[in-house]
Amino acid sequence: MTPERWRRIKDVLEETETAPPSERASVLDRLCADDSELRNEVETYLENDRGETLIREIVGDFAATVLASASEPSDARQQQFGRYQVTRRIGQGGMGAVYEAVRVDDFHKKVALKIIHQGLDSDYARTRFLQERQVLATLEHPYIARLLDGGQTEEGSPYLVLEFVDGVPVTEYCAPLDRDARIRLFLKICAAVQYAHNNLVVHRDLKPANILVTPAGDPKLLDFGIAKLLDSDASATRTGFAALTPEYASPEQVRGETIGTASDVYSLGVVLYEMLAGRRPYRVDATSVADIARAVCEAQPDRAGLGGDLDNILAMALRKEPARRYASVQDFAADLEHFLAHRPVLARPDSFAYRASKFLRRNRVAVAAAVLLIGTLSGALVVTLRAERRERARFNQVRQLATKFLFEFDRDIRQLPGATAAREKLVSTALQQLDSLAADSADDPTLTAELAQAYLSIGEVQGVPGTPNLGHTDQAEQSYRKAAALARRLLAVDGSPTSPYRLLACTMNTRHGQLLSSMGRAAEGRALIVQGLSYIEPKLSSGKALAADYRAAANGHVYLSRMDHLAFRAHSSSVEAAQAVALMRKYQQLSPGIRPRIDLARILLQAGDAAVTEGNLALGLARIKESAEAREAIRKELPRDTENLRGLALADEWISSILFDPTGVSLGRETEARPLIEESIRLFRQLVNEDPRNASARDDLALNITQLAELEPQNADRLLRESLSLFESLPPAYAGRDRHIGLILCDLASRMRRENRLPEARAFLADAEKKYARDNPADQLARGDFLVLWNEQAEFALQTGDAKAATAAWMRVWNRLSPSLAAAKEDMPAAFQIANCASSLARAFAKLNDAAEAARWKAKSTEIWQPWKGRDPRADRRLD
Repeated sequence: MTPERWRRIKDVLEETETAPPSERASVLDRLCADDSELRNEVETYLENDRGETLIREIVGDFAATVLASASEPSDARQQQFGRYQVTRRIGQGGMGAVYEAVRVDDFHKKVALKIIHQGLDSDYARTRFLQERQVLATLEHPYIARLLDGGQTEEGSPYLVLEFVDGVPVTEYCAPLDRDARIRLFLKICAAVQYAHNNLVVHRDLKPANILVTPAGDPKLLDFGIAKLLDSDASATRTGFAALTPEYASPEQVRGETIGTASDVYSLGVVLYEMLAGRRPYRVDATSVADIARAVCEAQPDRAGLGGDLDNILAMALRKEPARRYASVQDFAADLEHFLAHRPVLARPDSFAYRASKFLRRNRVAVAAAVLLIGTLSGALVVTLRAERRERARFNQVRQLATKFLFEFDRDIRQLPGATAAREKLVSTALQQLDSLAADSADDPTLTAELAQAYLSIGEVQGVPGTPNLGHTDQAEQSYRKAAALARRLLAVDGSPTSPYRLLACTMNTRHGQLLSSMGRAAEGRALIVQGLSYIEPKLSSGKALAADYRAAANGHVYLSRMDHLAFRAHSSSVEAAQAVALMRKYQQLSPGIRPRIDLARILLQAGDAAVTEGNLALGLARIKESAEAREAIRKELPRDTENLRGLALADEWISSILFDPTGVSLGRETEARPLIEESIRLFRQLVNEDPRNASARDDLALNITQLAELEPQNADRLLRESLSLFESLPPAYAGRDRHIGLILCDLASRMRRENRLPEARAFLADAEKKYARDNPADQLARGDFLVLWNEQAEFALQTGDAKAATAAWMRVWNRLSPSLAAAKEDMPAAFQIANCASSLARAFAKLNDAAEAARWKAKSTEIWQPWKGRDPRADRRLD
């Protein structure tokens, strides 16, 4: 289309829009005369009834592009903008051009320079340009071209300096790739768009020309010139037809309606369609804007011919109604990941009910008559339905909402990044129904089982550590109590050795016991887990156990292994872990798939930790590396699975700790350890950024940052304070929140003491002591916390010259640890801790000039550590 033609369209639109609606036909008769094509084009735009905004954005932007291309100064390549020298033009848009440029001051760097077209520096253009700068300033993502700099020309026109992307349009890059490789490339694009949406930015012009792919295979999202900020004023929610690319625009964009994230989902659908099918979904004349608009708004897209689920996925992304597309880009991406993994997808062909609703809308009069006739004939039957049947129907509807819907929806979304908030809404909806159903379930075992499982799912969302949760541990315990009570009720109905309810009761008890253990109630937790395992053992010994029975038993034994580890029972911990691994391998044999592989990787992690506790660091390292390798393989298949990403991050953290731990036993390989803890932190940051409501992710990140602080003393103060801030952001009832805050305060006190900042150290110690409300020797977790606190109080007293107070504090530590002296023969970390306490007492008595006591405690330290001597040279030196 020529510039002259667009000028003509603009003139006719401007005059027609200013006329009253009743007079527009006569105005068009006069202005268009015999030019029917011109009239059709103008009438298409007028159907949108968008007034001045339509004229300014639809025609103004496109005409500006055409006119600017003709009026661009020939000497632009000679221009310099601040520190940047233009070398050549590489692209153009409605408001400006993009040039390759180089920075010419202190160093040379190739950049992309975006400049408003000469003569088009209007208030409107400037507003759009500055909006793009603001949008880019909020986005930092590896697949989005970064904003580097900006400024104004001598005439006051703004310009942007962007990352230079040496790439080709995505459709060109993917030509030689196979289908799955194209989808994996597209998933990277989805990650960038979802990141923008998470930052309240809708791109609104996604197309291959704005998605370049580098030689390394990384996509780069470009041109946020018409992006919309989701939290901006409502008056800015419309977009012009030319301020977008019609072939890739959503129907609501073409119609000038309110734009949301669903519009980007549609555009991504067009891009993926073209990437996979080699053509666009509408077969129209690309030079006719009116035909494209009609196709986008009215025509059904051609089937891509890719077959089955993939065609359904594309069809769902390209639905005309925004509400019927994927709810988010991450849902779109999740379906593609499920397709690659040969798992069921959300997308399905249009249902009969949907097609029927469309038929009813098109044939209202005829259908109304038919319905009236049918209603008359069947009225007598309707009024005879008994109230009891209506109540039963309603009961079953509520039951389905509270149980079946809860299971299926939560199962589908729980591994998605950012799903915690949605799961919280799910809890608030379902919990209201569950309590009312529970009272009526006594005579319905199936409903009782469904309710028990529902309470378990709700507890996980509420506050079970290790899973994405809201941090309300106390609420989670109440839900678990209800689940366990319902399971016991079922066993009272059928407690036979092969009863199907044994699996349910085992799961309820062991999960409840694990939760209590994380809350510091180890004795209660252990009793529940042992009882839960007793429910499942008859099925295992009968030879009639199913795959799920082996999984439940494996989980129970791994929970016991962890509790034994905390109680200095290293050998028992190792035995329990080995049994858990064997059971989980059996489960994997009976039920091949990704989830069993994830479960086995989780069990291997604990087995590795148990081996380290027994002093076999090499075996422990091998087991945890096996876990990490399994997680990495699963990551390639399910890159967005949050449970697997957390497991991978934990494996990296534990491998790092075995390689090098400044405060405990390790292999002393610091150089290898650092990259692993840094990668672990990166993964945990990713999980927190994608789902800020996930309390478990924040807890994990804070703990890992604390570990990094031990490796980076020069950054320790900053890192510890960041960790402290993360823990303080957790809900007060979150399991371990206060104890972890207390431990960090002790770390900060130690840091201040070593820098001789004694008043600050004393204040941190006082704050730490306040976090420990009670000293309960039966609480394994609290016991460890008090040992850290007393040890630091002793070090502070010794440094400030109060050797007597230091001796008293270390004697408190010794009295707490001495009952575990026997464990020191099988538990290497316990041996180091107890020997270190004895060595510290030797130092304190030396300061008191009591040489005999100093020598006695030194000899005791040597005796305790002797069986382990040589396994960790650094520990040997610390104790000598």
